[in-house]
Amino acid sequence: MSSMTAKRICAVGGFPVNILALSQQDISIHHAGATGRRPELELAGTDGVPSLDGANAVFLCRLEAKHLGGDHRILMGKIEEKFDPETAATPLLSFGLQY
Repeated sequence: MSSMTAKRICAVGGFPVNILALSQQDISIHHAGATGRRPELELAGTDGVPSLDGANAVFLCRLEAKHLGGDHRILMGKIEEKFDPETAATPLLSFGLQY
């Protein structure tokens, strides 16, 4: 397994799914592989699983299974907890390569 993210997920045993707010477009662009300035990330976390402060929702998932898929490894998780802010922000939506 060569992915640093996959190695970290396997080591920690879990991962977050962050539902981004419109104000977090720079984070989305960065993690989609765009080059340029790395955005400032404010992280929170539970049990070693990081999550993004300011996200509209965060699903904390425990690693349930690993499957081979060609030259990839597919990591499957089960949602164990959901966190959301008191007041949700406008969600970040993408369609047709546009926000």
